[in-house]
Amino acid sequence: MIRRINADFIPLALNAPTVDQPDEKTAEGRLLKLIRASRPAQQGICVLNGDGQVLEWVITFDNPESILPFLEHGLKQFHQQPDGKKAIATKRFMRFQGMRLEDFMERARVDPTPSRHTGKEMCCGDTYHPEGTLAVKVFGRALDADGKLSTETTRQESYIQDHLEMTPGTQEFLVQTLQTKDGARVRIPELIAQEWIKHAHLGHIDVQPISNPLGGSHDLRVCDFWAEAAQDGVERGWFRVSGKSDVTSQLDAMPLRN
Repeated sequence: MIRRINADFIPLALNAPTVDQPDEKTAEGRLLKLIRASRPAQQGICVLNGDGQVLEWVITFDNPESILPFLEHGLKQFHQQPDGKKAIATKRFMRFQGMRLEDFMERARVDPTPSRHTGKEMCCGDTYHPEGTLAVKVFGRALDADGKLSTETTRQESYIQDHLEMTPGTQEFLVQTLQTKDGARVRIPELIAQEWIKHAHLGHIDVQPISNPLGGSHDLRVCDFWAEAAQDGVERGWFRVSGKSDVTSQLDAMPLRN
């Protein structure tokens, strides 16, 4: 869950494998299977009503200015059909608003979805890690022609918001590496640096240049990261990390450059 915007919409982000292979033993998994049935492609954005019926799907937009009209359109649909008591026609767009696809008939939701998990049932949106794991948020912006941060943040190629986890063992390894005298620059071990650059990719969120979930080869040409104590960092334990990477990934004869 990202954040609650108002009483009508709660934005959620699900990765493709979660939707493609839902655990049908759980109510959540069965709901994901129903949502998947109406989607026009593997990726996209959909709007649901309170009982999990899909009101509309969109794959992409005519332009950035079309995003707000799509959300307003979804809000209108939600107000017209807030629950799943009757069958509805799911509106689908390959491109909003210029390319509409055939509607999909959504059956009524006669069995209400439980409001919470029961027993020891695991939530597909939760992550479980060893105690002491460090959660890291990653934010990235592309540079414009003048070398400044781009103000365009609607495309995956220009903005990234991701996360990664560092286990206690990895943290201990990194601390041992940084324990040098006089705050000298220290090269970050490549195994750790690779985990960082894997999540700093500006592009398709499900296509990681080093460990592509869909397979494919890659060529890691540069992986050079260094850490040095920040001002007064020797006493406070703060370090500044800088470096660069250059990796090319291949998938279905389509090169992806990071």
